[in-house]
Amino acid sequence: FHLAGDASGSYLRGNGIHHSNNRCIVLHGVFNAELEGNVCVDNRGHNLYLEDGIEVGNAVVGNLVVNPRSSATICTDKIGAEGGAAGIWITNPNNTFTDNAVVGAAFGAWFTFPTVDDSHPFTGEKRGQLGGVFGASAAYFRDPLSGYGPAHWVVQQEQTRTPVAAFHRNTFKDSARMG
Repeated sequence: FHLAGDASGSYLRGNGIHHSNNRCIVLHGVFNAELEGNVCVDNRGHNLYLEDGIEVGNAVVGNLVVNPRSSATICTDKIGAEGGAAGIWITNPNNTFTDNAVVGAAFGAWFTFPTVDDSHPFTGEKRGQLGGVFGASAAYFRDPLSGYGPAHWVVQQEQTRTPVAAFHRNTFKDSARMG
């Protein structure tokens, strides 16, 4: 899903995705989608990936991620320093994560939230985007033509102050660094 906005009623269910060179499933600028019962095996980079911090209301339920592999897509995908591929990469806690299983990842689930000044999480370098939204979503959803605009709550989110919608019965096995 790429910059779809409200995707209520949209879903990816029962898919098998293996040996991808860049991720398994990406939610990028999408709200209210369902990822359910998918299997991700030997894909490079963070596998179930909420990309820009703007993604809310999505349900990530009953998915299996096996052996996410290192990648050079972004610094956190690489083994070394503080990186390594995560089974589930979460940039916004206002989503539901239930009954997922991750096996053999460097990190089972990695929660990382944008800050108001959007500094790089490791170097502190300013990346030039405003608010609590990363990447392409920052410009896209701030544009009034998107149907949202700069004053809309989706671009004004403070992820570090937002409670997790649901994070229940997830299982992390054989994670190299931490669950």
